[in-house]
Amino acid sequence: MPHDWIIEVLDDLRAYAKENRLDALAKEIEDTRLVAQTEIASKPGLPEGAADGPVQPIALALHYGSR
Repeated sequence: MPHDWIIEVLDDLRAYAKENRLDALAKEIEDTRLVAQTEIASKPGLPEGAADGPVQPIALALHYGSR
């Protein structure tokens, strides 16, 4: 699936929130993850790499940004 990277980013954000006892944020991220999975699954006609573009570098910057 070409959109797996966004689920991985959300998983990492949720793990960070849990590790830092940001419980409300962790719950919101889990809800967002479910929305993302549902929406991605409902759009099977998206072309390969449709999520590539300006969104992916922002997500990667959030994922690998300064810690």
